[in-house]
Amino acid sequence: MLHARRISGIVAALLCMLTAPAPGSAQQPSDARCTLCHGELELMRRHTTSLDAARALVVDALTIRRSAHDSLSCSSCHTGFDRYPHERTSALGTLSCSGCHEVAAEAYAHGVHSQAAVSSADGTAAIQSATCADCHGVHDVVAIDTSSASARSRLNRDCVVC
Repeated sequence: MLHARRISGIVAALLCMLTAPAPGSAQQPSDARCTLCHGELELMRRHTTSLDAARALVVDALTIRRSAHDSLSCSSCHTGFDRYPHERTSALGTLSCSGCHEVAAEAYAHGVHSQAAVSSADGTAAIQSATCADCHGVHDVVAIDTSSASARSRLNRDCVVC
């Protein structure tokens, strides 16, 4: 069983290096390598400790294409992940939204969304302040000025959580 996993890992690594996006695809060549693995729940499940952790690592290419970040490559936000397999270290990571959205980050820092929404009886925050992803999504990023009824519905649904 361990031998089969090792072989499947080698095969996946080779495919990641050789895969190019389909003609007419908006994906960058590096994105195709990312989605080759991160588009497969079963592969992610084998490399995590739980199904929920695996689901958090799966990214659907169609979700990205429908998002406000459809013109960005994976490496625009996720840095240092240029090898397979990759580990999470301090040299690797996901950039903060504020790196590209400085004006919005400044407005957020002085607004109600940066404050803890609810305090418990002992004065500690019971609910942490909202993050960009809480309202706009992670990979399914919704622009605040969207005209999509489904996106507006999601924004409203997420607002009432607080």
